[in-house]
Amino acid sequence: DNHGLSQSNSSPVAFNVTAGSFGYPSNVFKVISRENGLLYCLRRLDNVKCVSNKICAAVNETWSTIRHAGICQFHKCFISQRALFFVHEYQPGGKTLKEKYLDHGGKPQLLQERLLWSYTTQLVAAIRTVHANRLACRCLQPNHILRTSGGRLRISCVGIVDALEFEARKSLAEIQREDMCVNVLHC
Repeated sequence: DNHGLSQSNSSPVAFNVTAGSFGYPSNVFKVISRENGLLYCLRRLDNVKCVSNKICAAVNETWSTIRHAGICQFHKCFISQRALFFVHEYQPGGKTLKEKYLDHGGKPQLLQERLLWSYTTQLVAAIRTVHANRLACRCLQPNHILRTSGGRLRISCVGIVDALEFEARKSLAEIQREDMCVNVLHC
C-alpha cells in the first residue's frame, strides 16, 4: 500500500540522505497524490523500530489540523515496507536555511538586519501557532526550515520527532521551551 502517492516524473528524488538528521537513514521524494493531484514531500526513514501504527495514528490526529503559512503542512505518517513515512506539503523551489546560508565552505553568510527581523517575525508567528495548539515544533534547525520565494520561511518536518520520541516524551513545557531556546541561524 503506497497510501495514494506515486513518484513524480519531473523530479523523482529531491535529495538523498544516508545518515539522516533524525538519526535514521532517510530519503526524501517529491510525490504526487492520486487522490487530489497535488505534489507532496515524502520522507522515508528506514530501520525505525520504535513507531507503531497506533503512534502514527496519534501523530496524524495531532498534527493534521495545524495550519499556518509558516509551516509546511503535515498530512500524514504511516508505516510501510519496514519504513516510517511522513507526508508534508511540498514547497517548490524551497531551500533550507542551511543550504542557503551555511553550506558555502567557509564562514556562514551574514544577514542584513531587515532580513533577520523578517525571518524572526515569521518564525515566531509559526511557533506561536504550534504552541497555542499545545504542541512543539521540535525541528527548528537550519536544515529543517525552508526559504521559499519572496523570502518566506516555512518550518518543515513537524511531527517527525513526536513520532520518533512518542514513548519517551518530555513535558509540553520543556519541549516548548526548547523551541524558544534554539539558535536557528547559528548567528
